[in-house]
Amino acid sequence: MTITFKSPFPDLPIPEDASLWNKLELHVREIGDKPALICGMTERTLSFAEMHNQALRICASLAMTGIKRGDVVILHSFNCLEYPIVFLALNRLGAICSMSSPQFNSEELTDQIQSSGAIAVITHLAFTKVAVQAAAFSGIPRKQVITLGHPKGIPGLQTIESFIAKNLPFPDLPRINPHDVVMLPYSSGTTGRPKGVELTAHAMYACGARLSNREEFADYVLAVLPFFHTSATMIFHATIFKGVTMIILPRFEPGSFLRVVEKYKLNTVNIAPPIIQILAKHPIVDKYDLSSLNRMASWGTPLGEELQIAIRNRLGVPVLQGYDLIKYKGHQVAPAEIEDAVNSHPQVVDSCCVRGFDLVTGEEIPKAFVVVKLGGAAPLTADALMEYVAAKVAGYKRVREVEFIVTIPKSLSGKTLRHKLQLLQGEKATLAATALFGYQALGEAIAEVGGYYNDPEANRVTFTKDGFICTGDVSYIDHDGYMFIVDRLKELIMYKGYHVAPTELEDVLNHHPALADTICARGFDATTGEATPKAFVALKDGDTSLTKEDLTAFVTSKVAVFKRVRELGFISAIPKGASGKMLRKELQQMQDQKVEQYKSRLRSGV
Repeated sequence: MTITFKSPFPDLPIPEDASLWNKLELHVREIGDKPALICGMTERTLSFAEMHNQALRICASLAMTGIKRGDVVILHSFNCLEYPIVFLALNRLGAICSMSSPQFNSEELTDQIQSSGAIAVITHLAFTKVAVQAAAFSGIPRKQVITLGHPKGIPGLQTIESFIAKNLPFPDLPRINPHDVVMLPYSSGTTGRPKGVELTAHAMYACGARLSNREEFADYVLAVLPFFHTSATMIFHATIFKGVTMIILPRFEPGSFLRVVEKYKLNTVNIAPPIIQILAKHPIVDKYDLSSLNRMASWGTPLGEELQIAIRNRLGVPVLQGYDLIKYKGHQVAPAEIEDAVNSHPQVVDSCCVRGFDLVTGEEIPKAFVVVKLGGAAPLTADALMEYVAAKVAGYKRVREVEFIVTIPKSLSGKTLRHKLQLLQGEKATLAATALFGYQALGEAIAEVGGYYNDPEANRVTFTKDGFICTGDVSYIDHDGYMFIVDRLKELIMYKGYHVAPTELEDVLNHHPALADTICARGFDATTGEATPKAFVALKDGDTSLTKEDLTAFVTSKVAVFKRVRELGFISAIPKGASGKMLRKELQQMQDQKVEQYKSRLRSGV
């Protein structure tokens, strides 16, 4: 059974030859003197005309170095004014920009360079050593490592500043092909190493058009989320598309963030849950005038109800949750006005659809979560309930799975957030409420996305034949059309807005000579209430000298800061099924119980 939901919004027409570069050129003609980029730290400002001019000069120099259409170039930097300019230069050249986390060490950056087949690396001055090492490991010549800033003590590098100063004649380049891949961001990797995701010029134009069409953009948009994050990239595209001024901060720091909000009287900020936690609790917030804010948009990881209530009580500002899907930037879920629906993700936009699947077989089936009225003559079983339903509906409508739960989630106002289908009535049981759940997929027009780069097996699993993308999320849609993400089929650990793949940490740990086996899952920080990367390890026979500190240091030396193991437990053996597959679910359930206990204590005030 397929249950398909379509957005209530009309489809947004997108020109066949559309590209972000074309939109920028239009702004240069119409609002060329308007500030396009402002550094939130130094207040250095570039107009749309200046941004366009610098992008042209960088494009010409990149072409002179031998970079051409279809070549992959790594962009390795924190947020700065040059970041979007370099991206636009690569876009005009027809090259593919693959953004990497500035927290990567040389081994992790090497993985992305080699996986993507990149021929050059553009890096911020602060990360020159890491970039040079990764390039050397990957066979990229020193002259193909280009820096933002002038490095000292490392000869043979080119700089973006020198490219701008050269002002070479612009080469004879073809117009941008909207179906060419222009971005290659990397997923977090739930079943192995991170994978590159091919995004076309048309897809990114659609992303900017749709988000800017939904949002009421003011004079300024703050860019504090890291640009290598797809949520920040999406906001950047919408900002350029709309022709508004983007204020860029290199990273979040409470004082500079609050100062920018106050100075520019921002009415909306796009941030992540860890930032919202600081704004809800840090005393420095009271020193600034934030009265201009009328809403916040949260990206990167689900935002808890307690934190939404806390920020609303302190600042009187509702928080919307943005659903960011890296594989589907052409058609994604975008924020909508849902102030009265906490824990909700926003409405589906344009041609995107949602349907349900069986979580094991991948077949479409209806699943019911039910609340049973107390006081019945005999306990109701799932089999009895499904048999009862089968007698009343057509075969294809039968409920194939039932799960009994204590309560149906409601909004702060007490409004039921599920479909009241009233499927089940009779002597054996009456239902307080029902809801259909399913495995989520987003679809149609998937031609805007090229798929995973050089990974046909991942594409086969992820993309369906009839034009849907399997997201790995379990969700439902209420009768008002709001979509709620209630679980993640994938096993990513969401730590401070970053995705951490358990299999990647397991791969690192398994290289330790003293370990026999290891498994990673979501841990729990009892102080902050956040999920953390946790490892369970089994030692080789006879080895009793290894300490938690030794293992933590071992992992720390090989991964980015956000991927570090925050909890570690020694166990005699990793639990496995009959087939030898690790039983991650059982270990994860133990950790999830801690989360529920923590929330229970919060609610009871203990």
